[in-house]
Amino acid sequence: MNDDFLAGVSVLDLGRWYAAPLAARLLGDFGAEVVRVEPPEGDPTRAEGPFPPGFEGDPDHSGVYHYFNGGKLGVTIDLGSGRGRLDDLIARADVVVVDRLPEEARALRLTWSNVRAVNPRAVLLSITPWGLDGPYRDYPAVEAVVAAKYGRMASLEGIAPRKGPCYAALQVATHATSQSVAAALLASLHRRVTTGAGAEFDTSLMRGLLPYDI
Repeated sequence: MNDDFLAGVSVLDLGRWYAAPLAARLLGDFGAEVVRVEPPEGDPTRAEGPFPPGFEGDPDHSGVYHYFNGGKLGVTIDLGSGRGRLDDLIARADVVVVDRLPEEARALRLTWSNVRAVNPRAVLLSITPWGLDGPYRDYPAVEAVVAAKYGRMASLEGIAPRKGPCYAALQVATHATSQSVAAALLASLHRRVTTGAGAEFDTSLMRGLLPYDI
């Protein structure tokens, strides 16, 4: 694909963690217009390093934030009280990316039924740590928690000179999930050309670890 392959496609990034913003950025790198919604207090990743020399602690120069959000248009909306503005953005979007825990997504009206009511042609992607249901669905959205519970850290035993699991420092689930998300979004947009209808699908960080088992 060239860098204007997705020209004319509008992506609304409502991600709060890492996989969703990374997937949205990938689409933007290929020409999509990506609108990033931040809370009034600012994106929490603005406070994360690494920082360039001289900017330690300056939230406007966070390497993490700019890596995941480079090239996006930014807007500030309180998802609780700013529903009118949010619905305007949803109505204009081809793709909506959400990564809230299931209960929070329902409370914020970011489920498929809510999005479809505003824009039936939109493609909604939901990313969660463990999926939309199941006993772990409300566990914290932290890759280290997913990797530990899933068994990835136990599978790394032997790397350190001691017995027991090893901490998995690289966020491989985030990377794999973001790539599968981007591919699925492209497939859904292709399907919409022939059906005219939007679609919903979901994935999880746990599923993002499956390729590493292979």
